[in-house]
Amino acid sequence: MKVLLSNQTTIRDVNQEFSKEFPFLKIAFYRDRQRQGEEKQLPEHTRLDEIAGQVRPTLIEIRGSDTVAAIEKRFLEMFNLPVQVCRQAGTLWLETSRSDNMSLAHQNAMGATASRPISFNIHTLFL
Repeated sequence: MKVLLSNQTTIRDVNQEFSKEFPFLKIAFYRDRQRQGEEKQLPEHTRLDEIAGQVRPTLIEIRGSDTVAAIEKRFLEMFNLPVQVCRQAGTLWLETSRSDNMSLAHQNAMGATASRPISFNIHTLFL
């Protein structure tokens, strides 16, 4: 998949395109790379030029075989955008910082599994 990034692109725009390919992942954007764990994620309506200054219109290619670390590095090096890929687990979004070496496709599959509803019936046994 390819996503066009420019000054007018919002975080929501990026994640809408990203979620078409990876519905159980999202990209969280931060103002400061050094304070990602401490600082809140930026709101979805934030434009990329508000984070990184001038963003020349550029297509960024994202493949399922790319690792989380590679994508985060690409956003930082190409656009000066500090990002963190997050994986859905039910109603929660988890940072993937401990599994940055995994591919996006693998992370997405883990999110699908973690978000699958659990069904119970009268034969379900709890130990």
